Amino acid sequence: ASPTKPVALASGVAAAAVENGGGAAKLRGTDTATPSAHVDAQLKALSDGDFASAFALNSAANRARLSGAANFEAIVKGSPSFSVLLHSSTVCVVQCEDGEGSAAAAAVRVQATAAADTAAAANIADEVRFVFDLSRSGAGRWETDGVRIEC
Repeated sequence: ASPTKPVALASGVAAAAVENGGGAAKLRGTDTATPSAHVDAQLKALSDGDFASAFALNSAANRARLSGAANFEAIVKGSPSFSVLLHSSTVCVVQCEDGEGSAAAAAVRVQATAAADTAAAANIADEVRFVFDLSRSGAGRWETDGVRIEC
């Protein structure tokens, strides 16, 4: 795993593009072929402030639990730990523990390190470790079931 900024991803994954047709977000043009690529796309969307795209990368159960993109945005912005992912100066190291194969589930570790001046100015944590728990949808696309903060 190599350090990358969410805005300049090592895997070169394009951010999720979202259409809002009839109020339902639909993904378009997102490469989430591997667990790491999926997490890269979600980190990119968060770093870009595109909460609708980041939210759309969650599983149906996680989207229901989070009650919509606006609530998801409030949760991320309201947490000193999660909000570290919103800053372009944050460097993320993404590593899939379960390999990038054809498994039905995967755990992807992310070490997010904010620049010291950004952390102090934004009152956020300077380094946070996350585990993104992923599963494959019925269509075979990776989806985020939840994100845990490691202590």
